[in-house]
Amino acid sequence: MKSNRVSTRGILVTLCADESRVGMPGRAAPQGKLTGIGVKPIGEVQWQLLYRWLYGVVELLSGEHFMLEMSHLDSLCFEAFLQTFAQTYPHQLHLIQVDTCLST
Repeated sequence: MKSNRVSTRGILVTLCADESRVGMPGRAAPQGKLTGIGVKPIGEVQWQLLYRWLYGVVELLSGEHFMLEMSHLDSLCFEAFLQTFAQTYPHQLHLIQVDTCLST
């Protein structure tokens, strides 16, 4: 969001919030050779997943937005996102509509 565009609308800004998981699978662990050539391993491979969470708010009328990449989807990361957002736009009152995500 650009603060000069938002401030012309007034002090109260209405936004919608959502989060999304982005990333890709990493390498299998462990990376060493387990068997000889042509012999399939018996055990299962546990993949290491490299994911991040993208938190964001959007003002629907203008399309202005604020996004932040976080490591987890939990209350601590969401609180850090809200504090960063509030520090970025300290002179406005934000009404944020959030979804009912069932994260732990």
